[in-house]
Amino acid sequence: MPHLEPMPKPRMTPLELRATASLASIYGLRLFGMFVILPVFALYAQTLPGGATHTEIGIALGAYGLLQALLQIPFGWASDRWGRKPVIYSGLVVFAIGSFVAASGASIGWVIAGRCLQGAGAISAAVVALTADLTRDVVRTRAMAAIGITIGATFAASIVAGPLLKGSIGVPGIFVMTGVLALAAIAVVHFAVPSVDGRAQTPATAPGQLRAVLRDPQLLRLNYGTFALHAVLMALFTQVPFALRDNGLAAERHWVVYLPVLVVSVLLMLPFLRRVDRPGQGKPLMNSAVAVLLASTFALALSLHWCSRCAWRSRCSSQRSTCSRPCCRRSCRNMWRAMPAAPRSASTRARSSWVPSPGPRPVDGSSSTPATPLSLLCVSR
Repeated sequence: MPHLEPMPKPRMTPLELRATASLASIYGLRLFGMFVILPVFALYAQTLPGGATHTEIGIALGAYGLLQALLQIPFGWASDRWGRKPVIYSGLVVFAIGSFVAASGASIGWVIAGRCLQGAGAISAAVVALTADLTRDVVRTRAMAAIGITIGATFAASIVAGPLLKGSIGVPGIFVMTGVLALAAIAVVHFAVPSVDGRAQTPATAPGQLRAVLRDPQLLRLNYGTFALHAVLMALFTQVPFALRDNGLAAERHWVVYLPVLVVSVLLMLPFLRRVDRPGQGKPLMNSAVAVLLASTFALALSLHWCSRCAWRSRCSSQRSTCSRPCCRRSCRNMWRAMPAAPRSASTRARSSWVPSPGPRPVDGSSSTPATPLSLLCVSR
């Protein structure tokens, strides 16, 4: 039999390369503003009026994703009827307005309102549809892969940049920067993204087709997996920043934890990316990844609980210390410094030999009450 040489892969045309690069940059500009707030928002929200509990912090973080999920399909319908670019313009404007509202919010309620407006600018469906309109079937996978790589790189860069930006411009400044990036994305859509012939757009979807899509078992499993992954991500960023702070790491230096984690994760993931497309290996690798995520989440929860428990026990106190773990010592030292002044009861005085030292007197001559050390609180429990 004659030897058949493999067909060469079709190359992307200059128009397709331009469309892919510009649409990927739109994703990058928009998602950088969304991701960069994650590692620093929880600590900032706790300082706002009404943001004292993790419930309000979780609502503020999750409001963006909730509005995104509710409005993706309506924005897709609108892009089918009125065109891709007008819908993308309107979504980016709404996103920018929400960013400025969140930046000027004086309470957690206003920040939640701004986050809702940010999520209301749900343009992902319209951008994906525009990518399909501007690329051929034979090269569309490469265009989608380029967008996916941009999303991953943006996430990694934003998680590291968030704590650094907090130290320089603050969280309100990050929100303002997010709005400016959204406006810059509008300029990219107008000047860089090629125009689409109206006949190339997908016709409007019939209601029966929508019901069939929503009931498809494979899509339901995929949708639930995406939902669970994002839920875990949001939950982690309502707890991990507090754990890092309580263990003695300033918020501006949280990047020294996030950066090694991201680098090691990417290096561990690269060998499996080559195997995932092989026949019969995609599902086992996916199940293994889910198992690793589940085990690591439980391990993180147990470690956080154990360190916080040790920090409040007398064995971690300065006078009756029997816990030699560094994490516990840092937690005790940090909580000692942050402990507000509190009067001691008679039973506490009888059970402790601690005598407060007067300490340095303030410059203005006013009296100051020494803070109760953590050891007394631990012993009195």
